[in-house]
Amino acid sequence: MTGASGTTYLNYDYEDRITSINHAGGGTSTYTYNALDTRVGRVDKFGQNYTYKRDGAYVTDPVLNEGFYKFTPGVSVRSNDTSRYYHHGIKNVNALSEQNKTLSATRQYDAFGNVVGSTGAWSGPFGYAGPFGYQEDGDSGLKLLGHRYYDSSTGRFLTRDLSKEGRNWYGYCDNNPLSQADCRGLEGRVIVHGDTKGVPAAGIGDWWTMPSPKRGDKEFGAGVPKQDILEALIEADEFYFYGHGDEDGNLYLKSGDVITREDIRWVLAERKRRGKRGMRKIVLRACFSQGNMDLWGQLLADGGEFWGYSGLTGETWPPHWNNPGRWKKEPGRQVPRRAPAGGKKKKGKPS
Repeated sequence: MTGASGTTYLNYDYEDRITSINHAGGGTSTYTYNALDTRVGRVDKFGQNYTYKRDGAYVTDPVLNEGFYKFTPGVSVRSNDTSRYYHHGIKNVNALSEQNKTLSATRQYDAFGNVVGSTGAWSGPFGYAGPFGYQEDGDSGLKLLGHRYYDSSTGRFLTRDLSKEGRNWYGYCDNNPLSQADCRGLEGRVIVHGDTKGVPAAGIGDWWTMPSPKRGDKEFGAGVPKQDILEALIEADEFYFYGHGDEDGNLYLKSGDVITREDIRWVLAERKRRGKRGMRKIVLRACFSQGNMDLWGQLLADGGEFWGYSGLTGETWPPHWNNPGRWKKEPGRQVPRRAPAGGKKKKGKPS
């Protein structure tokens, strides 16, 4: 990257993660990651060493300690035995206060995260979208959003999204950051292998085929707590499920637990609270009732697709399993409009 102070060189590994930055004004920053793609260490251009400790190992798990600073997530930052407290707006940390309740620092940002006004000396990496886990590195000015680094001066990520959806693989929040946040930095899929006992497995076509996991995806099978799946759905851009479903909207897991309508309502509420846009695609290789389409429709973005088998309603599409029902959500509609794949709808017996 070339700017007024010269050229800065960024070096990447084979997974497109920044491993080092040679700064234009001199000095080198280095970065290390764990097997889950989470940044665990950084040495800035001044030689300061940061070791990140999180409440978990994943990229969206909150940071508790980075060496110099200690954090109570969403509440305060502590250094040199002194705590300073966050004051949040809708999206950003806008101010820090001292223990005597006086403001010690303030910041104002534009929609893309550039500082347009400030007072005092800021502490820690959490400012713009700090409540959503964004971390800003003081030496480079880059922001770490889960898996990828974001440059607020250009409003773009430095590396492409692996999903390669659409025309702009470097775009941030669909160029609409006023109403959205991106905690993970990648389009992500949640893939759930549910209870499949008695589910037909032959001749059912490719529409339900579970995709192979890639970087940014989360795959769940046996022995996984339901809450882990629900937490993953909050950040998911696509959802794939293979297993049993019923007319009440329940999805049955290998663990014996059940994802209910109430669970999905909780996911919807959390996605809205965190500024997450609607999903691009939902694929249920499971029986369901069209009476639940209002709920699935709320999870989808405009233009998003829902694929499923609605055998419980008495409607099938030929040839049975090979051609599922396909719905597409249109702007201004809460319930997706049915668009049968591969021919006209036929009446049939419930399965």
